[in-house]
Parts: sequence; C-alpha cells; structure tokens
Amino acid sequence: DTYIRVALMCESRKIGRKKTSVQNGAPNPTFNESFHFDVAEDDMKGVFLSLVVEDSGGPTLGKCEVGPWTDQWNEMMEKPRKPVTRWCQLKEVTSDRRRSSGDQE
Repeated sequence: DTYIRVALMCESRKIGRKKTSVQNGAPNPTFNESFHFDVAEDDMKGVFLSLVVEDSGGPTLGKCEVGPWTDQWNEMMEKPRKPVTRWCQLKEVTSDRRRSSGDQE
C-alpha cells in the first residue's frame, strides 16, 4: 500500500502539498500522476519539491528532492506548462537529512 507525498518547499517550510493515489499490493508500483502548484516565476529559484515514498502500514521507503540544482527542474523551467517525466533515485530518509550540494544529479 504505497503512495508518494509531494511537498512544495521554500527553504525548510512546506508551502504546498499533494499525495498520489495508493498502489495496493504492488511490489514495484509506478506512479503516473501529475500535480500542479501555482508559484510566481520570481519565486521559482527559492522553492523545490520533496517527494517521500510511504508505505501505509510501515516505514518511509525513501525520498528525493527536485529543485534548481537538478536537470529535471531545469527542463521544467525551459518548458513551462509542459509535462516533464523523469525517474527519481530514492535516498534513505534520516531524521536529520537535509539537501546538500552532493544531492545534485
């Protein structure tokens, strides 16, 4: 029973959030869903997306962040209002895990 929490972040503060549908019993779920957040163009450099993969009955499975330091973000900025599809590599979630320059892809 896996789903993804999607949060629009500004520094360490959530300014928007969404959630995918739950994929019941799928050993390798695929989430082909889109989300829309309204953000002023001037604010785009100060925000990023946090994606956290959750299991309804268990632990957090992993997370990734997409922001101005990633190719996916840059592609989204070059093609406004067009869908951008990419795989995200999940990272282990720890309580003190914060984005760092080593997270660039």
